[in-house]
Amino acid sequence: MSDNVVHKVYEAKKASKKHILSQISLTHNEPNVMDKQTQLLQAMQGDEIGELSATDEELGSIKGILIGHGTKDLEDDMAVGHAVFAVW
Repeated sequence: MSDNVVHKVYEAKKASKKHILSQISLTHNEPNVMDKQTQLLQAMQGDEIGELSATDEELGSIKGILIGHGTKDLEDDMAVGHAVFAVW
């Protein structure tokens, strides 16, 4: 083999090794990234639960207003409960 070919083989092997080490590094950091993303989503969920929570009393009062305005058949309608919660 010529010196040029030997040099190209060396450069190719070196680039391959560099790529493998880079991939190992990325794989090593993935669990940390996933953990941080999970913590972020859990914190956001905690904030949203507080904002979106409505008591049975609040939902009942809205349901009472709807019944008072002639909307019938609400007593056992779970979909109405969801709709009232979504609007609230």
